[in-house]
Amino acid sequence: MDDGYPFNGWFNQCFISEAKKYLESKGMAFKVLLVIDNAPGHPQSLCFANENVEVKFVPANSTSLLQPLDQGAIKCIKATYTRLVFGKLRDTLHDNPDCDLPGLWKRFSIADAIALIAEAVHEVKPRTVSGWWKRLWRDAVSECENLGAIDEGSWT
Repeated sequence: MDDGYPFNGWFNQCFISEAKKYLESKGMAFKVLLVIDNAPGHPQSLCFANENVEVKFVPANSTSLLQPLDQGAIKCIKATYTRLVFGKLRDTLHDNPDCDLPGLWKRFSIADAIALIAEAVHEVKPRTVSGWWKRLWRDAVSECENLGAIDEGSWT
């Protein structure tokens, strides 16, 4: 269904069938509550798309209240990424006096951006992450200053 909303395609072709399959595997009736944010790509017509799915939209501009980790994490990583990008540009211009800034920007690739995003994420200190969590659930957070680096090879 191409009505200008890619979300409708996901909703009708993926979400409905996966939700139905999951509920059947649990021996439950196909009745679903879908809570989504009020993004422009989430059309209000979803409320009427399937009689077994009740769609509720969270109020506009409430994401930072409902997802407080996003606010701190994104701000921190974005600031670190920006510092890394401009540092890389500065260093390249310093090491190669014949380079110009517009030329460097043209050669700055998606791979460069991804590498710098990864570097920015890895620069986040465990204590900083602990601070984000404390705002959300203070009693569940212990100081984690002595945590070592995360071994990404152990992720499953």
